Amino acid sequence: RNDKVYPDLAFSYSNGEVTKGSAQNGNRKVVGVSPIAYLAPGWPKQNSAVFQPYFEALVAFVGTLIERGYLVVLFSTDGPDREIVGDIVDALTKERDLDVRGKLSHPRTHTLPELFDQLRQVDYVVASRLHGVLLSHRFCLPVLAISYDRKVDTYMADVGLSEHCVDIHDVTADSLVEAFERLTEESESIRSRL
Repeated sequence: RNDKVYPDLAFSYSNGEVTKGSAQNGNRKVVGVSPIAYLAPGWPKQNSAVFQPYFEALVAFVGTLIERGYLVVLFSTDGPDREIVGDIVDALTKERDLDVRGKLSHPRTHTLPELFDQLRQVDYVVASRLHGVLLSHRFCLPVLAISYDRKVDTYMADVGLSEHCVDIHDVTADSLVEAFERLTEESESIRSRL
């Protein structure tokens, strides 16, 4: 029916050995942020009353991370999300006039090896899609899940990490910062559990 079809990144996964991530950036911590195009234009249904507050919260959150000295890697695990990655970069540089040189990257992650190369470089992940959460956990990375669907809630509960899962419908920049701070405080116990 002329519907857009996107390849599913996780279907190319094979259960090979995955090493733990080990970011090598001196004392600077690296945060991988994987947004989702949930209810944005291009999603099967649109609802700007849900997507826009999520997007604005994510932009403000990434800006806060950069201002606090974190390095941020924006990545996508699905085709529709790539545009959102670009929109976040534009919002930070053009609308917020934030200097992101050397502090923000948005590498290509269209294949599983490309994604894994990035996950090996980060210390924490903030993701919405189940793939971003699940594949990050394969690297024993602490993940703050911004859940848009019960499958994300269920997975996080099943692995005993539901306290690090927030609802996309209620998220604000402040709630993301607060949830992220809890995640970093508990990062060692999360890594051990994973």
